[in-house]
This record gives sequence, C-alpha cells and structure tokens, in this order.
Amino acid sequence: MTYRLLFFLLVFSLFSCSHVEKDSILATEVASPADLFTVDETIIPLFDDLPSSEQENLIEFYKVRNYATQFYDKNGKLSQSGQLIIDFLNHSLYYGLPQKRIYPAVYKNTDSLHNDLVLFVKDAQISMGILRFFNDLQNGYSDSLKVTDRALNLVNITLIDTLKTFTRKSQLDDLVKRYTPANDHYKMLTSALQAHLDTANLSLALFTISLKQKDSIHAYINALKNLHLKNFPFTGDENPKDVIKRYQKQNNIHADGEIGETTKFILEESPLDLAYRIAWNMEKTRYEKTYPKQFIKINIPEFTLYYFNEDTIVSINNVVVGKLKNQTPTLISKINRIQIYPYWTVPYKIATKEILPAVKSNRSYLERNQMEILKGDKVVDPQFINWKKLSEKNFPYKVRQLPGEKNSLGLIKFEFYNKYDVYVHDTPQRYLLNYPNRMYSHGCIRCKDPQELAKKMIEINEKNIGNAIIPDSLDSMMIRKQQNSIYIKKGIPIYVEYNTVAITTVVKKKHKNKPDEYEEKIFYHRDIYYRDEEYVRYFFGEKELISADSN
Repeated sequence: MTYRLLFFLLVFSLFSCSHVEKDSILATEVASPADLFTVDETIIPLFDDLPSSEQENLIEFYKVRNYATQFYDKNGKLSQSGQLIIDFLNHSLYYGLPQKRIYPAVYKNTDSLHNDLVLFVKDAQISMGILRFFNDLQNGYSDSLKVTDRALNLVNITLIDTLKTFTRKSQLDDLVKRYTPANDHYKMLTSALQAHLDTANLSLALFTISLKQKDSIHAYINALKNLHLKNFPFTGDENPKDVIKRYQKQNNIHADGEIGETTKFILEESPLDLAYRIAWNMEKTRYEKTYPKQFIKINIPEFTLYYFNEDTIVSINNVVVGKLKNQTPTLISKINRIQIYPYWTVPYKIATKEILPAVKSNRSYLERNQMEILKGDKVVDPQFINWKKLSEKNFPYKVRQLPGEKNSLGLIKFEFYNKYDVYVHDTPQRYLLNYPNRMYSHGCIRCKDPQELAKKMIEINEKNIGNAIIPDSLDSMMIRKQQNSIYIKKGIPIYVEYNTVAITTVVKKKHKNKPDEYEEKIFYHRDIYYRDEEYVRYFFGEKELISADSN
C-alpha cells in the first residue's frame, strides 16, 4: 500500500538516529519504523487509512512534542480529558456518525500489553478518533451520498492541544456546536435522534420473519413476538392476521393481514435500526438544495406531491409511484408543458415485455385498449403483422395509446425533461390514489386531482404561459375533450426526492383574512425501495436479528 510505504519511510527518517528524546515516553529504541503505529504486528486502521498528507501531519505533531503522549502519563494512566474523549467517541451515533470510521472496536482494548509503544498507539488512536469525529461532523462521512466513504481526513491537528485540557463534557459539547452544520433541518434531525436514543431500548433484539410459504405459521409467531417486544398492544385470543392488520394500518400500508416484503421490513426494524436511519437522513440534509419561490416537491416514500408558491402550500396531492421492480427515480427538472388528452407512447420495454405477449394471446387486445401500432411515424394495420415472428429483441414498431378515458396517462400529463422518461400524469385507475401504500406504476408519478393542480399552475403562471390560457379555458377543453398543449415559458421547478425521515411543512393554523401559519414537523416513512437500508448497512453495519428458527 502506497500510504503505508510512505509512512514507513517518514518514520524511518524520524528515527534514523535510533535515539528518542528524553521527554518522550518511548524509553526504548525503535526496532522498526512500523513499530510506532503497530499493535500485534498490525498497523492500526485509523492511521493506515489516512491520506499520506494527514499521516505526515500526525507524525510531525508528535515529533515536535518529542513523541510524548497527550492523554496518558508515563505510567500509563489515562488522563481525565482522555477518558472524556473515549466516552464521547463510544457514543458517536448520538451525533449521527458511524463509529466504525472513528473508533474501531478491534483496537479499543490493549490493556494486556503494557509497554511504551502500546501507550503511544492508544494515545494516537484517541487523537485520530476525535479529530476524525469533528471532521465527519463538519463535512460528512459519505462521498456525495454514494455508497462509498468520504476520504478519512482529520480537522486541524493542533486542536489536540485544546482538547487535552478539557475536564468537563460540556466543553466537548460546546465544540460540537462549533462543528455542527448550520442547516436547520440537520439540527432538527439531531434533536430527534438524540431524543430517540435517550428513550429507546437499543439492545432490543427482534426475530427474523421468513416469507417462505412453508414457514408462514412460524412467520406469524415471530411477527407477534416482535410486536410484543415493540409494546404493540394485542391480546392472546386475537386472530394473528387481525393484529397484523392493525399494525399495518398504523404504519400506513395496505392492511390485509398478510406478511409481505413491506410488512416484514417494519416488523424487523428495531429501535437501533431506526436510529441508524435517522442518522443517515441527517447526512442527506447536508446536501439539501435551496428551493426557489415556486416549486413542486414529491417525496417518493410519502406518496405525496406538494406545490409551493411564495412560502405558501398551494396544493397537496396524493401520488402513485413505481413498484419495487419499477422504482421512481429521484430527479430535479422543470415542468414546461401541460398536455391535455395526451397520447401515450408506450416505452419499448413495456411494449415488448407486456403488450407483445398480450397481443399474441389475444389479437383484440390492441382494439380493446385503444392502442395503435406505428412503424416510424406511420400507423400500421396490426392484421398485416406476423406477430409470431416478433420477440423482445425483434420488435421494429412503436405502440401508442389514443387519447381518452382509457389512456394510461389519464386526461392530463405534466412534462419535464429527464433521462428516465418519467412524468407526472392523471390515471384511469383513480381508486389507487386512495390506498395508503401507493406503489403501482412503472416509474411515472400518477397524481390525484391533476386538473385542479393544472388550474393552479396556470393561474399562478398566467404571464408565463406560452399560449393564451386561463383556468376557465382548461375546464372548457376538458369538457370538449379537446387535445391541447399548454407551454410554461420559464418552467416550474420540480424535485422528486426520497426521504424516509422527512421534514415536512404543515399548516399550523388556518386563517380567513390572512395567510395561514405553517410549521415544519418530522415524519417517518417506510423505506419502500430499501434505499436507506443499503446505506445504513454499508456505513453502520448489518441488522442484528434473532434467527427465524428460534423459539
């Protein structure tokens, strides 16, 4: 490893005279350059993972101080400040940070090795841990929200000179305030996390729940065990499915009493898992954008669209998002066109995987669903197509659905450029918009009451509309079933986000003669696409569950 080699050379140069200053605790000669940061022939990971420049800084820091320990005396006694910092680092989750990046458990205890080099290693570990803590608190630990770590840097190393004088936790707390992001949402989530950690039983171990058919009885047994551990009220003579239904309803998912992927997830989420999820959403708030005066925001796990204008909520609409296998993407764009009675050009994947097999089994499928076949821009009579020869890899046609009540886009479509070819639109299956768990689309966003949303957009952007349209004109078009496109010159910004721990603006108090009052509240939503779980597993570790076979 390049960093390790560089470190060896640096330390070798520092100790090439094989002599240690008399104020140092290193009473013996250094046999090898690797000895300085080595325990049991292994270089401690905190040092080994540092960029070479940080390694140099750390070596220089100790060199100018004659390699004297900062938190231990010559007899190996830990100072008061050292104990404060160790206790602090052992509770890094309280501040939303993954402990494994800051203070790895494998090197916490070296008490059985009483020699000066081990004391030096333990001292350097405290120094690196607290410096990395403040670096991660200030700058974050993920690489721009990817499933990779940010570089393992340290804050200004001379901070150690201040830290080693601390005698009270309040002094560390004051320093935390200095390094905490100024973002108000970050602070709100920090308070929520700390309140949760102060009251939750983090040692609570839950049972795994199998989804295999042969294990269905055992799945309900373990589900009830978990609900009992979570203090969810139920009686012994209640039907297990009825208990599950109540829990599903409480968690805003389809209450059918069956244990599927979503129900399994909420049953297995422990207080510690929730703490990790809050911590990850704290990290996400570091990258929050500044919203403009007018914008639309859709939070995928919340199944809700919010339309804001001048700090006022103009409209709140239920939405349907993509299934687990057809996930709605996160994106930022601008709505630049509203289409009335739109065509639907079926995506190639849907055309070949779903419509082609349907046509092969029933030739009336196209007519029944008001679809037509195009080759290039020309409509082709489906009776003259040899459907048997067509396949997923051999389909030189486009499928287009005609405007109307049966159209999968419904009667209104809101267009915005994005590489995923998704948009917000109406739907003929409007009943789905009243379900609590709204994951039914192929990735597009189906919207409740799109006509009212479009009227509000037209009213607010009247001077910004490319053609002379007013809200009443839209009503007339809908009545006449008139196909039209309404262009919004500057576009309305749209943000499609994925926040399972969401800070949402809600009405605090409504007024008749003056603007309503709003406040921000934290809402917890299910991780419907398991995106947060992937990040939590990477940064904080695997879930710890009791085997499904346990009794």
